[in-house]
Amino acid sequence: MPQSFSEVIDLFGGPAAYARATGMPGASAKQSKIRDSISSRWFTATARAAKANGLPVDEKVLSELAERRRAD
Repeated sequence: MPQSFSEVIDLFGGPAAYARATGMPGASAKQSKIRDSISSRWFTATARAAKANGLPVDEKVLSELAERRRAD
C-alpha cells in the first residue's frame, strides 16, 4: 500500500502518466505530486485508473491517506 499521495502518483509512472490515466490536467497532476496531495474529487477517477492498471489503490486507501494528512 502506498504511504503517500506522491507514491500513488509514482505508481502510475509519474505526474504525466497519472494525468493521462485519470483525466486530471497535467499541471494539476504535477502540483499534486509536489504538494503530496490529491483532491478528494479525484479519488474515484484515481481508484478506477488504478484498478484498470492493476495498482494497489482504491478509494479506501486514498481516504486513509487523506485522514493521515489531516491528523498531522
